[in-house]
Amino acid sequence: TGLIHIAQSGHATSELTTALSTQLGSAAISDSAHVFTSVCVTTSFLGVALCLSDFLTDGLRVRRRGWHRWLVMAVTFLPPLAVVLVYPNAFIMGLRYAGVFCVLLLLLIPAVMVWSGRYVKKIATGYRVWGGLPVLLLSIIVSVALLLYGLTHL
Repeated sequence: TGLIHIAQSGHATSELTTALSTQLGSAAISDSAHVFTSVCVTTSFLGVALCLSDFLTDGLRVRRRGWHRWLVMAVTFLPPLAVVLVYPNAFIMGLRYAGVFCVLLLLLIPAVMVWSGRYVKKIATGYRVWGGLPVLLLSIIVSVALLLYGLTHL
């Protein structure tokens, strides 16, 4: 019943690490999980921030030197900082929506494109990935199931 309670809680990961640390009598697991989570969030934030700053610099045709650079950095970092300070769970909510988009962009759309190229337009020639139609159908079914699961648990 302990694991069921942890799984049904809103903070399953932190409760699991706390329970493990308590059972083992060591804070090493909890500390390791906190360090890992912090590194994951930091690298994700920095990667997106670098991409956004380059996008804004190119899109707004701003020079990469001088005060223009600081303006782009302010536009890049201040809005997310304000959102996180006002609504701390925004990052996790954003990850949920990002997961749905990843299922679409990385699973469903490529599978449908292969289906269209192979079986509708008959333009696929040459090399074919192992598995054929059964694996393609399985990938479409799994991606639709993941998409439905993600949409119902937002």
